[in-house]
Amino acid sequence: METAIDEAKLYGGKKESTIDERIKKYHKEGGGAEAGSGTAWCSSFVCWCIEQKGYKSPHSAGSRFFLTSKNSEKCEVFYGAVAIFSDCDSSGKNIQDSGHATFVFGHLSGDLYAVLGGNQGDMLKVSQYDCSGSAFYSYTTKKGTKIYKIFRGFYKPKGYIIKEIDKLTDKNQYASADDANKIVLKTEVVSSKNGESSR
Repeated sequence: METAIDEAKLYGGKKESTIDERIKKYHKEGGGAEAGSGTAWCSSFVCWCIEQKGYKSPHSAGSRFFLTSKNSEKCEVFYGAVAIFSDCDSSGKNIQDSGHATFVFGHLSGDLYAVLGGNQGDMLKVSQYDCSGSAFYSYTTKKGTKIYKIFRGFYKPKGYIIKEIDKLTDKNQYASADDANKIVLKTEVVSSKNGESSR
């Protein structure tokens, strides 16, 4: 999380087109891809952050690889856990290969979490995501297609020991993702739920 927060302090809240060179670095070093902001970069960002701390990651621009990688394992929720989502239809039954990877930053209420990641509303920022396991509306494509997501689980690098300090406590409780962004980014980033935003 330290690496993700450091990156957010430098590049958070900025439209992806303005930080394209940094996104290319995430893709190349974390996702093993030669790409820029035109390619979904959430997983490349997560993998890059994990690898900066000396751990192995799925090393892929595809979030779905967290589900099967020998370098990641399912775990309980904790501060810094990787939350994985898959795109799906509104029923949650038609699971797609595409999805989302992001870090747990804090808790909001019930199964809603504040998550810090890239490609959230085309930015690096904190957003609200539903981790209940029910399908939820995420965004609408330029062609008018509604995209839904479904939570697949919390993951960590294989061998990472969850410490007492990693557990979510009252200090990780936020009223909204906007409040969490004020703390991380020291600026106002207006967020709606599930990754969409405007600034």
